Amino acid sequence: MEYVMNFLSRIHGAEIGFLILSLVVITIIVKFVEYTTQHIAEIYPKKRMLILGWFPIFSFICYFGGTILAFYLIIHPPREVVIGLCAWGIVALGFAMKDLASSIVSGIVLIMDKPFQVGDRITFDKIHGDVVSIGLRSVKIITMDESVVTIPNQKFLSEAV
Repeated sequence: MEYVMNFLSRIHGAEIGFLILSLVVITIIVKFVEYTTQHIAEIYPKKRMLILGWFPIFSFICYFGGTILAFYLIIHPPREVVIGLCAWGIVALGFAMKDLASSIVSGIVLIMDKPFQVGDRITFDKIHGDVVSIGLRSVKIITMDESVVTIPNQKFLSEAV
């Protein structure tokens, strides 16, 4: 309880105002970059999807990083708290990346074992079609109705093909 009271005694109206101002500035920056991204995507239509695909990542980094930085500048947490939060974030990121890592390892196994190759016709979980590509993360299959289906590699190691 003493820690909570100590924490609350550190926060004043000016610091809350700084936090709100920081969030407004971050939002303005993200909106400006969004406008600029849209404009650049119109100029280069062949690269449109690539350009627009990076905007959500940039937006997340700005909002998340800016908010964390603003809180850090306001609260001035002890070094141990910062290290603990960084460790917690790394563990959370590890759990979030678990499926991606599993797909990459499965992709390496698929490439080495070669249970099927590009051009083979396979049936997988009610999907029937020709293998278009085998990557580290996924396999792309073109079905009989000409639609492309992307399947994560780890599914091929746990289910029948």
